[in-house]
Amino acid sequence: MKVFFDHQIFGLQRIGGISRYFTQIIKSMSKEVEVMLPYKQSDNLHLLDIMPNILPITNIPQKRSFIEQILNKATKSKKDINENFNISINSIQKRNFDLFHPTYYDDYFLEYIQKKPYVVTVHDMIYELYPELFNISDKIYKTKHNIVKNATAVIAVSQNTKKDIIELYGISDKKIHVVYHGNSIETNRENNDIQKNNYGSYFLYVGNRYSYKNFYFLVSSIANTLKEKNIKLICSNNKFTPKEIEYFKFLNIEHLVLNIEANDSTLAKLYKNAIALLFPSLIEGFGMPLIEAFSMGCPVICSDIPVFHEVANNAAIYFNPKSAKSINEVVNIILTDKQLRSDLIQKSYQREKLFSWNKTSKKTVDVYKSML
Repeated sequence: MKVFFDHQIFGLQRIGGISRYFTQIIKSMSKEVEVMLPYKQSDNLHLLDIMPNILPITNIPQKRSFIEQILNKATKSKKDINENFNISINSIQKRNFDLFHPTYYDDYFLEYIQKKPYVVTVHDMIYELYPELFNISDKIYKTKHNIVKNATAVIAVSQNTKKDIIELYGISDKKIHVVYHGNSIETNRENNDIQKNNYGSYFLYVGNRYSYKNFYFLVSSIANTLKEKNIKLICSNNKFTPKEIEYFKFLNIEHLVLNIEANDSTLAKLYKNAIALLFPSLIEGFGMPLIEAFSMGCPVICSDIPVFHEVANNAAIYFNPKSAKSINEVVNIILTDKQLRSDLIQKSYQREKLFSWNKTSKKTVDVYKSML
């Protein structure tokens, strides 16, 4: 069985959850699947890790946000983007594959694919549920809806996302398959190097900081606790924006908030030594940092939203993401209740066993087989 993955997400992200998802399932594919991923140049670190023959894009100015890239406002070379786009189209037209798995929501391929089956993975329905939080055009909504509507099969990353797809798109539940994410932090948590802590006492925040992530509200809610107890907040992902830095200065915590662009081994160390992971999102499709934290014995403090209960169950403590009082209550509990912290760590180790990229890949292959 030959499966064709296209160029899309690897031209939009340097690092990120969706490109990590695709590279992980590709890495874990069984021998019965021949992966087809024609690509010339990319600066996506996950892709370069599994396909070192791809040329890295060089001399690119600092990229803007992921959303801006979707709107074609990014500073990447149009030549590189068009080249990879044309490679995908030419490969589709040759039709030398059994099924197609687009990596994002551009529906360019529909006019070329004819009767070849395709599956689309829906990572969340955040844009549809909270359009007021995003300054993007209607195009992304329309093309995503068009792809999902016409797909042979749809993969949802959680039961909660499946429910949203059915309610918002009116898609039959029979063609939607729930396949959970895996854990990308595959480091031995007892490794001596992982145990080293270079930052003192800190809470950890992992991921981007779009509006729905509720980052500003989190920071304002815990600012006094950080100052009073001299605790840092370490953020792992994109560099802080000038606006964020100004906000930290306004709260007088600029010396307590750090940003670290971390590879997997560094991220494992950050999880292992953190007081807890803070995950304040208003909505998510899955929440990959939850299981990454579980695997490293990092207690999880997260929003009381349905998908987090689905993924974390009783291995986390929850707060109202719109209440500073609620956030501070659970932060203070994790700082003072050693028994609760210990119980959470033991529960997290058990919970993490439910998720692996091998399981994700196997269930994805099962979806592929059902389409042929």
